[in-house]
Amino acid sequence: MSKGILWTIKIVVILLVVVFMTAAKEIGIPIIIKNLIGFGIIYAVWKYKPDEPNNDNNDNQQLDKS
Repeated sequence: MSKGILWTIKIVVILLVVVFMTAAKEIGIPIIIKNLIGFGIIYAVWKYKPDEPNNDNNDNQQLDKS
C-alpha cells in the first residue's frame, strides 16, 4: 500500500473520530467513555504500519520434513 493512500485513510478516520467524539458529547455520553473510545481508535490508526510481503523464498516451496 502506498504511503499516500495510507496517510489519506489515517486523516479520514481521524476526522470521522473527531466528528463522533463531538456528536457523543452532544448526545450525553460520559466524557471518559468518549475519550477512551476516540483516542483508542486514533492510537490504533497511527500505530498501524502494514508490512510489505516478503516474497524472497518463492523458489523453494517444499515443506521441511525433517
